[in-house]
Amino acid sequence: MARNRAVALVGAVLIVLVALPSLTWGNASGFLGETRGNENQLTEGLVSLAPSQGSWNGTVVATIPVGNGPIGVGYSGGSGYVYVTNYESNSVSVIDRTTVVATIRVGNGPAAAGYDGGNGYVYVANELSNNVSVINRTTVVGTVAVGNQPEGVGYDNRSGYIYVANFGSNNVSVINGTTVVATIPVGIYPIYVSNEGPNTVSVINGTTVVATVPVGNSPFGVGYDSSGDGNVYVANLGSATVSVISRTTVVATVFVGTAPYGVGYDSANRYVYVANFGSSTVSVISPPPPSPPVVTASAAGDQGTNGWFTSPATLTLTATDTGSGVRVITYSVAGGPWQNYAAPLTFSDGTYVVNYTATDWAGNTADVNTLVLRVDSVPPRIDAFESGTVGANGWFTSLTIVSLNASDNGSGVQRLSYRLDDEATEDYSGPITLSEGVRFINATATDVAGNIAVDPIEVRVDVTPPVLQPKALPPTVTTGSVTMSWSGNDNTSGISRYEVSVDGGARQGVGMNTSFIVSLPDGSHTITVWAVDAAGNNVSRFVTFRVDTNTFSPSGPYAKGLTYGIIVTAAAVAGLFLWRRRRRASPPPASPPQGGGA
Repeated sequence: MARNRAVALVGAVLIVLVALPSLTWGNASGFLGETRGNENQLTEGLVSLAPSQGSWNGTVVATIPVGNGPIGVGYSGGSGYVYVTNYESNSVSVIDRTTVVATIRVGNGPAAAGYDGGNGYVYVANELSNNVSVINRTTVVGTVAVGNQPEGVGYDNRSGYIYVANFGSNNVSVINGTTVVATIPVGIYPIYVSNEGPNTVSVINGTTVVATVPVGNSPFGVGYDSSGDGNVYVANLGSATVSVISRTTVVATVFVGTAPYGVGYDSANRYVYVANFGSSTVSVISPPPPSPPVVTASAAGDQGTNGWFTSPATLTLTATDTGSGVRVITYSVAGGPWQNYAAPLTFSDGTYVVNYTATDWAGNTADVNTLVLRVDSVPPRIDAFESGTVGANGWFTSLTIVSLNASDNGSGVQRLSYRLDDEATEDYSGPITLSEGVRFINATATDVAGNIAVDPIEVRVDVTPPVLQPKALPPTVTTGSVTMSWSGNDNTSGISRYEVSVDGGARQGVGMNTSFIVSLPDGSHTITVWAVDAAGNNVSRFVTFRVDTNTFSPSGPYAKGLTYGIIVTAAAVAGLFLWRRRRRASPPPASPPQGGGA
């Protein structure tokens, strides 16, 4: 019987696998037949990541009586049937889920079954009759002679060929349909995957043993859950158990029938079929539902408000899987193509819809998650619009209206407020009217992300002209050089200059001088003075007077002395006249007596 020869067979099969990586094998040691389509149930890539411990809660859901000495299990993706080779009764039991639907007579010592995904046939290696039975669903449609003691069957989905490992002749028969098209010599004494002696399983990645996993007694058949969690099932011939391995860790031990030999996996119903050689039964194991990876997304950056970042954001995707392990994390940005995630992603200003998922080595894919990333690192913009009568030097000469506007191309404006001079801050609701003075508006805009912009605005308003007071001149000026003086002030923008005009002539600036000397001819004159402030406001005042420089003029320079002379002369004449009149009216005085009077 094939039990003591399975050791060499597995190695022979492995040697062929190295040369033909697309092969899917079915034999007593547990390499399975082709599943749905071109699905491959080999454990290739099983340990390319670190192992993970999972929780396994599968169970045996049925025990099916079959022929004597069942050892090989194969699955047909075309019919959905499981084929069990009964070594001692020279038959194949055909199982639909948990029911035997047919028993097919084949050659002597059927040891393995493999499925050809191209033509839909099942190939059974008959070890003792050195041939292969070709089955279409439940009917043998051909018998193909091969090498000595065929014990393994594999299918290459690229060439469409069936490969039969012949243990006794150390070669591989290549079958196309029902015809042997080539015989390939291979080595002898090849290495194990299931190590019956030390009760271990060697896990191989490529050509390297990366782990040795202790299992039950005399491990023999190996099966792979290709569409669930990616677990490996090892039939322990000597302990009537099946070890369930997640990557490199045994996560469960399942009790089955006596001397479990071959293991097969049905990808349609996700059942694992174990051929119990000693009890002539098949145990049907229902694994737990496949658990996809758990994917998490973490975004880092300067946190703003309302879910926004105020600096470039970094997105990190991580995934964990308790079964076969994470194979790949993928993501898509803004509906673009899906890409493999390799390193944290950086996002600048904008809004991004990121979809992400992960797939484990068993092919389970997590639901697509969506994360919306919002980044706005630019503060809002504030614009101030001033309206009024524009004066000079940045001053307005009328009451001024200031309108504020804020804009933001990222998250949008949330609030616009202002503070006028030393008053309290208030939300902006409409134009601001400014009266006279140097006014300060401190405008503040905040966007939805929390960025803040501050714009200090100075508005200078002077609606009042300066105050000007000229110094009075006498109505008549008796000198041709006339000095005009004045005083002035402006409490807002301040006086910037004075200007003077004589007799309606051109205005001439005198700077900040408050006096003006001018030579004028005799006659009436008007001098006008203007005070101009920094805002451009101005005020004028004028003085009218007469210039008279004639010596004999009553209003001339000697007018006062001439008047006095006339008065004195008149007084002298009047006095002389009175004296003469008085003299005429008085008699002459008597002469005094002469000589000795009596």
